[in-house]
Amino acid sequence: IVRKLIRHFFTSCLYLKLDILKITPLLIDEVIKIYLDFYPEIITGKKNTFEILSHHYIVYNDSLTRGVRRMKAYLQKNNLKETDYMQKEFIKTKFGVPTKLQAIY
Repeated sequence: IVRKLIRHFFTSCLYLKLDILKITPLLIDEVIKIYLDFYPEIITGKKNTFEILSHHYIVYNDSLTRGVRRMKAYLQKNNLKETDYMQKEFIKTKFGVPTKLQAIY
C-alpha cells in the first residue's frame, strides 16, 4: 500500500509539473509536524526517509520511461493518434503508464 501511495504521489507531481525532489522534503516536513507529538523519534528518520523516497523516484522514473517508450511503439505500430478509455487502461496495465500521464507523453 505504501509503494502505491508513493507512486501516486510521484504521478500527481509529474501531472502537476512539480519538481519531485524539491517538494518531497516539504512533504516530509509536514508529516513530521503532524506526527511529532505522537512519535518524537520521527525527526531522526528525516534524512533516511528522503533517501528512500529519492530511490523510489529513480526506480519509478526508469519504469515510466520504459513504459512510455513501449507505449509510443504500440501506438505507432497500431497507427493510433488518440486512445479511448479501454486503450488507455490497456496501456496502463500493459506498459505501466498511468492514465493521467499518457496525454503528457
